[in-house]
This record gives sequence, structure tokens and C-alpha cells, in this order.
Amino acid sequence: MTVEQTDPDALLLVVVRHGEAEPHSPDGDEQRELTEGGREDARTAGAWLKAQGVAPDLAIVSAATRTQQTWEAMQTAGFEAEDTQVDEAIYNGGLDDLLEVVRTASDDVRTLVVVAHAPGIEELATCGEVHCDLPDVWKPATVGVLSHPGDWTSFPADDTALVFCHASG
Repeated sequence: MTVEQTDPDALLLVVVRHGEAEPHSPDGDEQRELTEGGREDARTAGAWLKAQGVAPDLAIVSAATRTQQTWEAMQTAGFEAEDTQVDEAIYNGGLDDLLEVVRTASDDVRTLVVVAHAPGIEELATCGEVHCDLPDVWKPATVGVLSHPGDWTSFPADDTALVFCHASG
């Protein structure tokens, strides 16, 4: 399935777990940076999404350094959004925090990207039906694309589905 084969009226939610990060930072967990492999995996994920025809309107990214660097690397591969917002609430946020971010997206956002952390990002990816080969482990730089009929306030609905999965690395 390609993006062109999904329901043209459906909204798309792209969920991304940050790339592989250094095991620690002297400035604390929030400041951990990506490894070079993590940067490469994020670039690969961005290139894959672009090749699928995904064109985001808005990216909402956790305030952590590793998520910011993941989004930057994805952009270097040509996967760019019209607007980017940093959200403190999704650093260490669980599913409820991520759902709140999605449900408050503007009506003019047709494709939304959320770059965040495990386990919340995996829970968000699988909150609907699964129509792709789901990875056994949601490794760093794993991407999921959900198709959602309706508006963001009703996310997820009975027919929300994870239609694309991609695990880098």
C-alpha cells in the first residue's frame, strides 16, 4: 500500500520514536544526544517517509535533545513540515499526553508528525487497528503511519488504522 492508496479524506498521523541516543549525558537524560548511527537511522526514516509520499503539515516534537536531533536529521532527508512545534509535555509523556497533543491539532492539519519516546509512541502507533507488519520491538527511529477518518478531536476512532511501519537500522 502507498499513501496514494489510503483514503484521500483521511488524516495521517506519523509517529516516530527518536533515533538511538547516547546512554547518558552529564547534563541529564533530557540532554542526551543521538549517536551517529541514530542520526543516520533518522535520515533513513525521513527518506522512507518522503518516498512514501507523506507530506506533513505540522511536526510536534518532544523537547528532549534526541527528539530534536531526530527531527532535524529527518528534515535533511527532505522530509519537512510546514510548521514545527516543541512540546514539553511529551517528554516522558505517556499515551494520554500524546493523545491530548493529537486531539488538539488544528483542523487545517491533514498530516501530523509526532516525534517522541517509548513506550508512549508505540502505544500511540498501535491505538487503532494494525494493517502492516508491526515490528516485534519498537526500536529507535521506528516509524508508523496511521490513517484516521474524521477530525483530530475524535482520534482514535474505530476505523483508525496503522497502515505503514518502518524500522530503521
